[in-house]
Amino acid sequence: MAARTAGHTAERADPDRPVIVAHRGLSGTLPENTLPAFRAAVESGADGIETDIQRTADGQLVLMHDETLARTTNVDRVFPGRADDPVGSFTSAELRRLDAGGWKDPAYAGTVVPTLAELVRVLRESEVRLYAEFKDPQHYPGVEQQTVEILRHHRVLDRVKFESFSVDALRRVRRLLPDAEVGLASGRAPDDLADLGWLTSVNIGHRHVDADLVRTVGAYGVEVTVWTVDDPGHAKWFADLGVRTITTNRPDLLAA
Repeated sequence: MAARTAGHTAERADPDRPVIVAHRGLSGTLPENTLPAFRAAVESGADGIETDIQRTADGQLVLMHDETLARTTNVDRVFPGRADDPVGSFTSAELRRLDAGGWKDPAYAGTVVPTLAELVRVLRESEVRLYAEFKDPQHYPGVEQQTVEILRHHRVLDRVKFESFSVDALRRVRRLLPDAEVGLASGRAPDDLADLGWLTSVNIGHRHVDADLVRTVGAYGVEVTVWTVDDPGHAKWFADLGVRTITTNRPDLLAA
């Protein structure tokens, strides 16, 4: 039986379960925001891949969550004294010199920081959707338009949802693409629920989601999605509340 999600049709073993989004790929066991983690997420049966978009000093869009490279690369050894420098201060050539996998597992030593274009190629080999989060967009003027142009060029815009903690970034996306799906990320429910109606979803940390919140936000025609849930029992509890999209580090467990 086919399940339709925002204009994209994919075969799902259980169309009644929530949409499972792989947080930075299969990041529970593989190095986050890398091509191996993204490919493993696809193989696990995830419905979507979430990733974080930043921009290099020479204008390339790359996939990295943190403001710096210290936690997930060997930047301190390759570029002594620059471990605390922001991602956007490095060129794409400099990033390609870094090991973005060995910190998680020696088996992935030598894995590089990927570009958005490289992830798009994984998407085109699969049926999953992309959940593209603009990370610190205030540091990267024009990143929303640049992202849209790349995704349009590769003909995958119909498989993308845009997310950010920045309301301004999401409004810029909507100006570029009036029908785009946009999700506001938030640790807890926003204070002004009356201003949510233009969003597709509010993506809330799982500790702050309950039945009342799902009902209240749903009354505005907006979906509540939760992050980050790794236990199948917890995922079922949220599904029973009416949550239809769950972000997880372990899509291999939740999408099984």
